[in-house]
Amino acid sequence: MHVPDGTVWHGRHPTAPGAPARDVVVRVRNQGWTSVSFEIEHAYGGPVGLGFGELPTPLFARRFRRIY
Repeated sequence: MHVPDGTVWHGRHPTAPGAPARDVVVRVRNQGWTSVSFEIEHAYGGPVGLGFGELPTPLFARRFRRIY
């Protein structure tokens, strides 16, 4: 799967270590060979503890849906 840099996605991801997953809006920083790194732009229902994240590409594709 190709994930273009700078695109915006919606899905569920923890916003802090040990926290449960919550709805977030993320912007993709870049896609490497095996993973996608992103910045968390908005978290619904709470503050963002971590402003970034990284997931393996197949897991990112299952958790997130592209907004634009």
